[in-house]
Amino acid sequence: MALNADILGTDLYNAREAFNNQTMDELIAVYGDLAGIRLAVAKADAAAIIAHFKSNATVPALGLTAPDGAVTGEAKIN
Repeated sequence: MALNADILGTDLYNAREAFNNQTMDELIAVYGDLAGIRLAVAKADAAAIIAHFKSNATVPALGLTAPDGAVTGEAKIN
């Protein structure tokens, strides 16, 4: 499957849901300060993006060689 904005958008939305419906005091109690909260949100977004790439991206394998000749097809990112 190719990368998809709808799927990635949903993944990012879900990653941010963990921070919704909490007061600033509750978030600070968990993450320390506003900078800690922002860092946690950024890490949640990054994790969602990385997981999306691992699940949905492929890299063309053209130009690679193997003992039997050229490699063709696609290589899945893990």
